[in-house]
Amino acid sequence: MENQSMVNLMPGGYGDANLVAHEHSHQWFGDLITCGTWADIWLNEGFATFCQNLWVDHSAGAQAYRTSMNSLANYYLAHNPGWPVYHASWAINTPTGNTLYNQAVSYNKGACVLFQLRYVLGDSLFFKVIHDYATDTNFRFKNAFTGDFVKKVSQSAGEDLDWFFNEWIYSPNHPVYQNTFEIDSLGKTSWRVSVTVNQTQLNPIFFKMPLQFQISFSDATDTIIKVMNDENHQEFAFSFSKKPVNLVFDPYRNILLKQAATIFGVKTVSPQKGFKLNQNEPNPFKNSTLISYEIATEQKVIVSVYDSNGKLLDCPVNRLQTPGIYRFVWTNQGFLPGIYVLKMEAGNFTDTKKMILIN
Repeated sequence: MENQSMVNLMPGGYGDANLVAHEHSHQWFGDLITCGTWADIWLNEGFATFCQNLWVDHSAGAQAYRTSMNSLANYYLAHNPGWPVYHASWAINTPTGNTLYNQAVSYNKGACVLFQLRYVLGDSLFFKVIHDYATDTNFRFKNAFTGDFVKKVSQSAGEDLDWFFNEWIYSPNHPVYQNTFEIDSLGKTSWRVSVTVNQTQLNPIFFKMPLQFQISFSDATDTIIKVMNDENHQEFAFSFSKKPVNLVFDPYRNILLKQAATIFGVKTVSPQKGFKLNQNEPNPFKNSTLISYEIATEQKVIVSVYDSNGKLLDCPVNRLQTPGIYRFVWTNQGFLPGIYVLKMEAGNFTDTKKMILIN
């Protein structure tokens, strides 16, 4: 059973509003409904972590809420131990406290999964689902298992959402997107944007999710398009009567648990001088930086990020690409301030640039 007196025992105590919100959320998720086994601990801690961020939304506004949730996701991405939120063997063999109460998975990833469920369902249906779960007499003053919650969500939402929980709760890790897009002129007043969505994570599971693209136009306007990505290497095409100039993938970061947060942009102009890796802009940078490069012939292109000791940290590009000028935004994933090395490889071409990450 969870005990709200923990706020008196933890550093900060009643001076920490987030801690108070977290511990008191356990009145519902932990006490009113208690996790059935240690394998279901996220039903306590993930829920309480999400609820404390709902308090941030209420007290400080939507932007503060998103900033706080982004911080949870960044911590997970930097410290992911590689196991799922629901680890079935824990119901039989209880792991150590540091494993069971893992900050990255049991707390942060669990909360981010609820954030993403809110995105998938929309606010009205999401809060109805949570209310229906919390008031179900089959669970109130009793125990609930992860399977109970999953079944209740589908029942309350009126649709089968097993696919969502199979990805985010029962499977480890997260998607790594390496997307491309092209802008083609079809005439004086007609343009087409073509997008290919690729997932390149090493674990075999594919993450089905609704995706958003923000398309900007030459007249300084933009639009949001939402599609369902239900297979890998999926292609989408959109036609417009005004000139599109850029596309951003998941512009509001509704899919918190992913890498390669911004889509690669492709210009249809072929470079004249061969292969080139440009200096990232801005440099130094805080949260994100624009990386661009040019290729003269079709090649497999690898763009990697290393720390100052030569340790590979990220590989945002690893694919066969046609001649063109490419650009993408690289987002800091919880790395500490310092000097990082950007490396590009394409055939016999290799080049590096120094990137400086600051506070």
